[in-house]
This record gives sequence, structure tokens and C-alpha cells, in this order.
Amino acid sequence: MSQETGHDQRTPLLGHEESLDILRQGLRNGHLAHAWIFHGPEGIGKRTVAIRLAELLLDPATGPSHVDDFSADQSSETVQLVHAGTHPDLHLIRKELAQDSIDPTLRSRKMTNIPIDLLRERMLGGMVGSRTCDASVSRTPYLGHNKVFIIDEAELLDEPGQAALLKTLEEPPDGTYIILVTTMEHRLLPTIRSRCQRLGFGPLDQEHMRACLEHMAESVDGNDLDTVVRFAEGSPGMASIAIEAGIPGWINVLEPMLQELDSGGYPVELSNTLSELAGEYAETLAKKSRQASKEAANRRACRLLISVLLQRSRNMIRAAIDQEESMDRIDLLMAVVELLSQADRRVGSNVQMKVLMADLVAQWASLVEQHSGHALESAS
Repeated sequence: MSQETGHDQRTPLLGHEESLDILRQGLRNGHLAHAWIFHGPEGIGKRTVAIRLAELLLDPATGPSHVDDFSADQSSETVQLVHAGTHPDLHLIRKELAQDSIDPTLRSRKMTNIPIDLLRERMLGGMVGSRTCDASVSRTPYLGHNKVFIIDEAELLDEPGQAALLKTLEEPPDGTYIILVTTMEHRLLPTIRSRCQRLGFGPLDQEHMRACLEHMAESVDGNDLDTVVRFAEGSPGMASIAIEAGIPGWINVLEPMLQELDSGGYPVELSNTLSELAGEYAETLAKKSRQASKEAANRRACRLLISVLLQRSRNMIRAAIDQEESMDRIDLLMAVVELLSQADRRVGSNVQMKVLMADLVAQWASLVEQHSGHALESAS
């Protein structure tokens, strides 16, 4: 039984024409590779392309026109089953599936990776806890026309799981296609990468981004849409998150305080404001999905907020270089980027959000003070 795909048939598939042409060619000539790595930045449509490819592979009525459009017949039974998340020959494997595992030990763990037991249960077969699972990858397709396994966030596969996957990637059963979707291909074993056809996906250009976001325009005014497009940096998925989280509003609230901090002041409300913004978004995430733990939602919200601050600082570095500002100024901005990167790494170490944000603001203010002192010494 397949799992919820998250595929929205109304979402336009824009950009990535070179990558799509490679897939089209394989579909047309009947020589499509059976094992793939789709790699590229977060939120640019890799999983959407994987699901569209799965629809084409699973639908027996797929013809040349569907391949040209890279879209199966939306009225077909195959596509309807995929959209409903009930196609028995499409298997979307994600770390969150551990919460529905047959093994209570696996269900009780906080999933930060895709453990080998989950891979055994959902794909490879073998012992999981006290039970033996069949290898669904070896079964004959239930509906008789191919089967597709999509491993989302494949970089989270633990090393034993990757090792166990090697033989299947090298010799997939007939009619079986395996797609590893990843934002961090370097975390996959070299032996995994060598057994797969690699397909890269890059950020969308401004034209495709705006076309992709047209269906969101009703809820976002023009100025805010510009902010969303800049923040997303070519990623429709990140644009959607920016709209959901209200990032244009975050920037409007934070910018006066950040300017005060940059100029050597100490905005006393900044750390509380950062915690409140992250906390509000974490609540939204927790309500949105029953599978999202409060801890995971807090981490995700903190990381998103830090990414906003990082992007602002990096943009300021570019502007400082373009305007030929002093090296002291550029060094300060680079130090702030490193500070924010350290804060991002601390997010996963069970540090309380308020403590993290208070430390961040205090260290930021200290950096500004130190560099101001250096600038005065240089001037004298």
C-alpha cells in the first residue's frame, strides 16, 4: 500500500527542462534506468517530478503525448489512486513512517533518520523486531504494470540501510523503479551513487518562480510577493513555506531591531521577539500534521528563522563588497554569518529556544562592539 504522496495536481511543473528531457528520452526509447538519484536544493520540485514519473510508469495507458507533457492522464484510475495515496504499487518511504511501524520500538523512537528496520519493513524485507516482513520490492506489481519506490530525504538513510540497499539498486526486479530524492547527495555512500543514474535539479529562475507562485498571489500582496521570491531563491517549496510562516511579516517586525543591533545598540525585545515568532510557527506546524512532534516543530521553526537572518547577513556582505566598504565592516558581517551558522547547528542539540535566541542576540551585540573597537583603534 502506498503512502500519502503530498502531490497536488494543481501545482504547475515549471523549469527543469533539461532534466525532464533526460527522463522523456528514457521513457520514449524504453531504456529508462531503474535506479535514480534526484539531487538538488530543498523545495525545487524533485519529489514532484519523482511522483509525476511514477504516474507515467504506473499507468498502462501512458502514451507519447503524456510523455511529451510529462503528465499522465489526470482522469485515469492510476492517477486518481496516486492522488489519494492508495496506489498499491507506489511506495513513498519517509522517516515519518516509523510512527506507523509494526515494531513498537521503532514507533517510540524520535526519527531523525531512516533506519534499516524501516527500510526492511517498507521495501527490502527481513526481521523487524520479532516479526518477519516480506520484501515488497520483490513482489509482482499488484496492478500488473510496474512498481515504484521513492525514498524521500534519502540522505537520512543510515549506513546499514544504505549498505542493505546496494544489491537491490544494482539488480532491481523487473518492472521496479527506485528513486532516491535528496538535498545532500554527498551523504549517500559512493557505492550508492555509482549504482544510480544521477539527475540534478537547480533553482528556478525569476520568471518560472513568479509563474509558479501565481496561484498563491491572492493571499500575498505585491511587495510581500517580492520578499517571498527573494527569500525563496528559486525554490517554490521555500516560497510556500515563507507564505505559510508569514516571513514578510517577520522581516517587517525584525528589521528595525536588527538595524539597532547592527549600529551598536542592544534591542532588549529582540530575543523575545525571535522566540515568539519561531514559537508561533512551531504551533502552526504541530497543528498541521499529527506526525510533527513539538520538539521537531520547534527545531524546524528555529532553523527557518535563522535562515532568514542568514540570508539578510549574506545579502549585506554582497552589498558591502559591491560598495567597496571597509574590510572591518565585511569582517563583522562574515563573523555574524558564522555566529548564525553556529546557532543553526545548536538547534539540534536540545537547547531551549529562548536560551538559544538570548545567547544569539548577546553574542551578536558583543561582535558588533568588538569590531567597533577595532575600527576605532585602526582609525587612531
